Amino acid sequence: MLTGIHHTSITVSDTARSHAFYREVLGFDLVWDSEALGLKFEGPLADTVTQCPGTSQRLTFMRLGSRLLEFVQYTPAGKAQHDNQMSDTGAAHVGLRASDIDSLYRRLIEHGARVHCSPQDVLDMRLFYFRDPDGVGLEAMQGRLIGASPSDRDDAIHHTSFTVSDMDRSLGFYRDLLGLRTIFDTDDEGMRMEGPVADAVTGCPDTSQRLVYLAAGTDLLELVEYRPTGRTLLDRKASDTGTCHVCFLTDDIEGLHARLRESEVVLHCVPQEIGETTVFYYRDPDGIVLEAMGGTPVV
Repeated sequence: MLTGIHHTSITVSDTARSHAFYREVLGFDLVWDSEALGLKFEGPLADTVTQCPGTSQRLTFMRLGSRLLEFVQYTPAGKAQHDNQMSDTGAAHVGLRASDIDSLYRRLIEHGARVHCSPQDVLDMRLFYFRDPDGVGLEAMQGRLIGASPSDRDDAIHHTSFTVSDMDRSLGFYRDLLGLRTIFDTDDEGMRMEGPVADAVTGCPDTSQRLVYLAAGTDLLELVEYRPTGRTLLDRKASDTGTCHVCFLTDDIEGLHARLRESEVVLHCVPQEIGETTVFYYRDPDGIVLEAMGGTPVV
């Protein structure tokens, strides 16, 4: 029913500032901009889909390799998410594949970006976390990446990650209900991500993590359960700066909506037609925003 991930979306406070960071520092290319096309997403349809009434949205898509990031700026903006930790339930980050992780680290330092630590050796990888201008978590990775194969080495976005409060409950949702495939679980490998390196990378000292990678087609979603858990990010709206969501492609959007409704999943609305695309938003068990997309995407 789900065929892949179309994009990961980040709600930003200043589109121009975010474009400058992702383009000039990280190398993304702008491929679509609703403002350049004279489009504004607002009114009853947009309010119904996002559940953020009385707002208008500027949407832009940027590409790195073959993967898409969507940036949404709401007017008026929602709450700003200050000082979120990676261990906070509902926190998200995007994992980026680096060809020269040390050069990327130096470049970020030169541009005054907030980085958690220098590159760290973890399994067969080197990695570090950093933040975008709105404090959104990003991860740079190099080496033999979990779930990666030679055929997708040019896919610069390796995964999108959500911090969850109850891994078994989340697996019941993403694996059993949505049909994603489990391809890696630290519990199955007898591993636990903890100790000084894990503390430095995540910025969450004295925690341990269970990591699970799930596949939608060839795209990866990472779920992370921290112990002890951080705060719970309650009542987040799509318009809140720093909010992330994942958009899943589906070949049967009506069937997916019916299946979610039968399972009493929180749904924003019935599928809505926007040009040649049909979409609806819904929530996972931790209240994380997800999007279903059928038809022909604009990008």
